[in-house]
Amino acid sequence: MSFASGNTRVRQRVLVTFSALAGAMTATAVTAQATDKQGTPEAAENANQGYKLEEIVVTAQKREQNLQSVPIAVTALLPQTLSLNRVTNLGDLASIAPGVTVRNVPGGLGEPQIVIRGSLSSSNFAGQDHSISLNIDGVYIGSPYGNAFDIPDLERVEVLRGPQGTLFGRNSNGGALNFITRDPSGEFHVHQQTSVGNYGQLRNVTRIELPAMGPFSAYVTYLHDERDGDTKNLASGIVWDRSNSARYGLQTSPTRLGDKDSDGVRAALKFAPTNNFEMVYKFDHVGEHFTPEATALVVFKPENFLNYGVPPAFVQAIADAVNALPNHGLEPTQRPNAVYNGFVTPGYTQTSGHTLRSTLGLGDNLTVKNITAWRETSIYSNSDYAGLGQPLHIFGNPTASYVTGGSFDSFDSQFSSELQLNYTSKLVTLTVGSLYFRERSDAGTDAGLMDTTLLTFVPLPGNVLPPGLDRNSVRSQSIAGFGQAELHVTDKLNLIGGARVTHDRKRGVSYVSTVPFPIEYEQTEPTFDVGANYQLDPDVMIYGKFSTGFISGGAISNVPFAPEKAQSWEVGVKSDLFERRVRFNVASYFVKYQDVQTTVLGNQIGHPEVYSVVASLGNATVKGVEVELTAVPLRGLTLDAALTYSDFKYTKVNPVVGVGDYPVWLRPTWTGNLGVEYETLPIVGNVNLMFRIEGDYVSHITSPGFFVEQPGYEHIFQTGNNAIFNARAALQNIAIGPVKGEVALYARNLFNNKEPLFGLFNGFGASTNYQPARTYGVEVTVDF
Repeated sequence: MSFASGNTRVRQRVLVTFSALAGAMTATAVTAQATDKQGTPEAAENANQGYKLEEIVVTAQKREQNLQSVPIAVTALLPQTLSLNRVTNLGDLASIAPGVTVRNVPGGLGEPQIVIRGSLSSSNFAGQDHSISLNIDGVYIGSPYGNAFDIPDLERVEVLRGPQGTLFGRNSNGGALNFITRDPSGEFHVHQQTSVGNYGQLRNVTRIELPAMGPFSAYVTYLHDERDGDTKNLASGIVWDRSNSARYGLQTSPTRLGDKDSDGVRAALKFAPTNNFEMVYKFDHVGEHFTPEATALVVFKPENFLNYGVPPAFVQAIADAVNALPNHGLEPTQRPNAVYNGFVTPGYTQTSGHTLRSTLGLGDNLTVKNITAWRETSIYSNSDYAGLGQPLHIFGNPTASYVTGGSFDSFDSQFSSELQLNYTSKLVTLTVGSLYFRERSDAGTDAGLMDTTLLTFVPLPGNVLPPGLDRNSVRSQSIAGFGQAELHVTDKLNLIGGARVTHDRKRGVSYVSTVPFPIEYEQTEPTFDVGANYQLDPDVMIYGKFSTGFISGGAISNVPFAPEKAQSWEVGVKSDLFERRVRFNVASYFVKYQDVQTTVLGNQIGHPEVYSVVASLGNATVKGVEVELTAVPLRGLTLDAALTYSDFKYTKVNPVVGVGDYPVWLRPTWTGNLGVEYETLPIVGNVNLMFRIEGDYVSHITSPGFFVEQPGYEHIFQTGNNAIFNARAALQNIAIGPVKGEVALYARNLFNNKEPLFGLFNGFGASTNYQPARTYGVEVTVDF
């Protein structure tokens, strides 16, 4: 659902809307405050008494602090917010996290592409790192794949924007996302939540908290989540023979695209023998079977093959074969009900992890903490990137050819151990620590099979995929030491300084059509930050900071790429106004990126022997402003809004063969979030109603990256410039004896936006996937 038909009109409307909302909230709050001071009728006073924004405790600086006291642009999402917005995984953050754009890569790889402050987190190869640090319970997640899995028992999500190179280390140029799950409470409690909806949705979460037994407490949670895909596959039933791989045999293309069937378990055990020592062990496992979302061919231009030296007769034969297909010419610019994705077969993802957190308090001022963890992720998927998944008979050949898509098989395991020491006194707050991180990554085409990108328009007798070896295998190690000190100069003024030194080493091999290329990388990188914050009064703080960060370098197929480095300047204001009924935070920033890492075709940088590699594209800058506003002007009414502006520009582009003006891709200039929530007074006993609606707006986004825009491709290169709305209505606080319950209706993508989501250029045309279809249902929650 578009806000307007043009960028200028969209920006004007968004700015007017947010300005009006800010004015209305401020005016209402001022009125409420003045009325409280001057005296009002008793009913009006009682209606507003006690309704203030709650104080939020975060660990954005590796220690507990009030959100409004942290000199970082950070957003904290609490359990109620997460529940109301049905945030269950990383992909759901886009709807409520200001300045965060999240899009899943086509193909069901569970690889969210995240953009924060112009930094694009996208890893396509084993050994390539991402630019936004993803952390679960303080553990850095190295694998870029399979990270869109459900995370039950979330207590809080923290979104840190800007380079976090000192405390969070490498691969955090854009920021850090911290998912914190609950610890055992030691009180008996059963939580049951079941939701059903369209497309066969069924989601069930069961958590059982056990009562404390001496120093021990624990809980266990079971999760099941399933749904049918939203698009029919007209090329279902095609059988593929992958017997040349030791792991796979015959596989069949499915009837629907976008299916999901997931089961998971999470357990936690806490040991707290004294008041100053505790150990918390957490285990999680999620297994998911899926079919990739639908991909449709949008533009078909076989004449482009002439640019690659393909003989004209063969180009004409391809055009004749494709033009004879029943779906050619549809060119769906909005999500269709059915597509031809014959190369797709069911995929799966498995993730599991073990985390042990130990905390020792040494007196009132000193705390020592260790977080040791082991995680594994495996994923397998076959996708139809071109959206042209039908048998093609070129030159009348009875043996079928295909525009084959992507085959992906990945395994990743990691071990990490981080030691932290926190000291607090009247003069100084000090955090020092060390990190050891080891990772093994193996990823590429199905083990033992040829890269399917090499089989486009190649006849495949019996649909047998030929043997080959096109994979990357990398062993990585990272060792770091860090420290940050906050000097309390006065009761109002604090000076901050910190530094980190990281040593990275990568060793491995990259196979290209069975030919091995060594991978070797070793480098030490320093990062640091300095800043100051000043408390103008108890409710208003201003701050300024300079920070640096980097993304580790490496090599793919013997083609090295340098570390991507960031330097950031930021100033901001954090304020709680009108007796904490209005929270207004704003940050302005300027970031310089050096050696921006980007995936390009090998022939674009003089390496035609490999299909794609990582290149250091050049340098860039981004400047912007982020505004967050939350208010509770009236009893039961909560309004929240955010608007971000990000101007990303390349200042230097290294030579890329065949590309002149490199486009800025997948980085929106404007994003906005708007939410309205209202809870009524009790209507029967303690039962009340709650209503919430929120919208997420993203301005135009250019894709697919390393190709210049061409006439006729505008509707696929320019996506976005639309809003997605979600809504929820609930009957709360239903009580029958000790049992409390809630019944809610929900809808995601309320107005059923069907627009393209992620455009892909494949040399002879363009394809896209689409916004997921509207889903709605009923959710019942029971606690006792």
